Amino acid sequence: MRQVVSALVPAYNEEKRIRSVLTTLLGCKRIDEVICINDGSTDSTTRILKEISGLKVITLEKNCGKAYAITRGILEAKGDIALFIDADLAGLKEEYINALLDPLEEENFDASVGYRSGALDKYVFMPLSGERAYFKKDILPFIEEIKNKGYGLELHLNYAFKDKRVKLLALKGVRHADKYKKQSYTVAAKGMMVEVGDLLYEVFSQKNPISFFIDAYIYPFYARKSSKRIQIPHPK
Repeated sequence: MRQVVSALVPAYNEEKRIRSVLTTLLGCKRIDEVICINDGSTDSTTRILKEISGLKVITLEKNCGKAYAITRGILEAKGDIALFIDADLAGLKEEYINALLDPLEEENFDASVGYRSGALDKYVFMPLSGERAYFKKDILPFIEEIKNKGYGLELHLNYAFKDKRVKLLALKGVRHADKYKKQSYTVAAKGMMVEVGDLLYEVFSQKNPISFFIDAYIYPFYARKSSKRIQIPHPK
């Protein structure tokens, strides 16, 4: 039986790339609804969202953080599968979306994580990638835990699913915008500080930070020999 898929896109001041991301998602045959959670944007993001037909928009009056935005989307999604996609991607193709959905729909995996091109994405940010797919029923029990995690969301989910079957996918050709390229250096620096602060808080708020870091960051992505990784070639 085919699963209903909801794509969730949290967005905060993403006027430069969000139209392309949302258009790609709306054009994907396997996605049944696309929900953009406008997380208190103050640039042209709000206007752009109003111009896109077929899109469901959840508007947060103030910036509440990535995790809160995602949880709002999950609660309002009608899909069996929740597909998380960042709003600042370049190079997103339907082939990559299918690659994230296949493990859940056809291969008996519990989740999938797709990491982007680039050395930093592969060797540093792979465990923090925002391109993911989960069964909604598996995420709902964690809603109260994750809603205030901010950018610590992915680490928390990594830990929660550390004993599950998670497929890793290299999304060759997909890139995300550096903060300093889409914002002023001052705003970008503040945003980076928030992200780093959320990540550090998520690690050091645990009873055993070292064990948590190993289980949520190192082991399932870099050390586990049984991890299933495949390369998704860049579409021609």
